[in-house]
Amino acid sequence: MRKQACRLAFAAILALTWPAVMEAAEMSAVQATEEQVTAQPTTTATPVSSVSSPPAPSMDDLGRMLGYMVLVGCLAFFSYYFLKHGLPLYRGRNSGEKKLHVLEMKSLGNRQFLLVVGYEDQRLLLGVTPGKIDYLCPLDSAQSMTADFSTMLSKTTQQEA
Repeated sequence: MRKQACRLAFAAILALTWPAVMEAAEMSAVQATEEQVTAQPTTTATPVSSVSSPPAPSMDDLGRMLGYMVLVGCLAFFSYYFLKHGLPLYRGRNSGEKKLHVLEMKSLGNRQFLLVVGYEDQRLLLGVTPGKIDYLCPLDSAQSMTADFSTMLSKTTQQEA
């Protein structure tokens, strides 16, 4: 995954800096030809066969190109970081206690299963199939189960007496 991201970042850097490199090369070639024309007197004609190769880009152009490459590299790094880790402003919002928990899961086969989900003090039974999720019924919460057991016990002891 990282190798692919590095390759993608390198390709993006090349794609974004290539026009600047080509423009710098053209500008230096134009400057060199202007210098050659101004250095030679106008009376002598230059032969067509003595065309020289364009000179190397100047240090100003190389510095500008290096600056573009650093800028694009920083943009690639920060975009990768934000995609991987998220924005720092939104990280702290979900740091509190989570209220939704999957308490139990029972597979029924063929990608179908039952879930017992707890949300705050409620327990819910959900049926999950590949096409949908159905709310089947509420289940007694742990607090109501103890209260129900105590009331059932008191009723039973009253009936025996």
